[in-house]
Amino acid sequence: MERLEAYSNIAAVSTVAKICNIIVRSDEGITRAELARFTGFSKSTITQHVDTLLSSGFITQISLPDKSNGGRTSQYLKLNKDCGVVVAIDLGITSLHVGICNIMGEPLAVKCIENINVNEGPEAILQKAVSMANDLLEELNVPKRRLLGVGMGVPAPLEFSTGRPVSPPVMLSWDGYSVKEYLEKAFGVRAYVDNDVNIMAIAELWRGDARDDLNFLFIKLGTGIGCGIISNGNIYRGSNGCAGDIGHMKVDGFTHTCYCGNIGCLEKLAGAAAIQERAYELARNKESPYLEKLLSQGEEITCKSVNAAVTSGDISCIELIRTVGGYIGDVVSNLVTFFNPSKIVFGGGISNFGDVIINPIRKKIYGSCGSLATKDLQIQRSRLGENCGVIGAAILVREELFHPKEFTKVLSSVLEGDTAANGK
Repeated sequence: MERLEAYSNIAAVSTVAKICNIIVRSDEGITRAELARFTGFSKSTITQHVDTLLSSGFITQISLPDKSNGGRTSQYLKLNKDCGVVVAIDLGITSLHVGICNIMGEPLAVKCIENINVNEGPEAILQKAVSMANDLLEELNVPKRRLLGVGMGVPAPLEFSTGRPVSPPVMLSWDGYSVKEYLEKAFGVRAYVDNDVNIMAIAELWRGDARDDLNFLFIKLGTGIGCGIISNGNIYRGSNGCAGDIGHMKVDGFTHTCYCGNIGCLEKLAGAAAIQERAYELARNKESPYLEKLLSQGEEITCKSVNAAVTSGDISCIELIRTVGGYIGDVVSNLVTFFNPSKIVFGGGISNFGDVIINPIRKKIYGSCGSLATKDLQIQRSRLGENCGVIGAAILVREELFHPKEFTKVLSSVLEGDTAANGK
């Protein structure tokens, strides 16, 4: 109990949280002496809190040659990736991925449903997610005290502090519903809910190809189109949490009415539904031999069908995707001029068209933006795959847990749980 009493005041909690946060960000580990230099805390303070973190299992120590000390062996402190697990949920407009991850965001087990209807309503969808997560926790035999938190990405603008979607253009029944509160009641731990593209950007920042980039854009191309903004190494949500909603930016010269009520939205021209609609036209008009054959056989035409047609060399489908890439490039060019990112990473199902869609985007950007904005700009697809959102949801939890207000609850829960488990 002495360890718990030591964290009854905010100063002690702030100190241990700061120390743990620095250790989390030290990929190769950090010594106690380095911690003292970085924080300005005394060696005795460092020792006290490091001992608590070691006994709670949040961190571990390893022996390595100290580069700054003539190669002599030193004890390096690192985050213990096995200190606990996180429930990570990635909800798309048509898909649901649920995973159990370690604190580093590495998936331990994942289940997915590829065809869902988000308009079944929040409780129906969340009940499925909770059931899938509980099945995975049971399969992994995770002790309750080692469940550290829940992270979730939702394809809608939302208030991050409350976890409530706000006027979502597709998920109308989710408007104002507290996803965060539902998850916290279901699992009994803290939950954090963010826009689905933001969590994918977070995944790319910590575990993807953008780990060395402090200012980049992650653009999800799928049923919806959105942009996660990493600015100075942090996710940028905007003043009300809706930054990056580029799917409803206007593409000049088009008068298509979007389901949001506006005219010429990018999502209406380049989202999965738009590609599928145009693909059916190509099949019915006999412009695409590959799709015409599928239609004659009574098969559904999807974006995967179009991708297969592109791979087979179907000229009409290749041109369709190049055109879609041009629309996307028009909007992204404006983002490059405004934000000047070092990298743009594309993810989501539509990015699976690869260079056929990326090259027209790249051409538009380099043709429209100034030479200084594009001089060092890298444009690529994400290599994190379909688990990108799950990884990001888990890392979101890790990032939020080490704030003093949150960490005191987690630390107390783990220490109390270990005391009870050991019969002390």
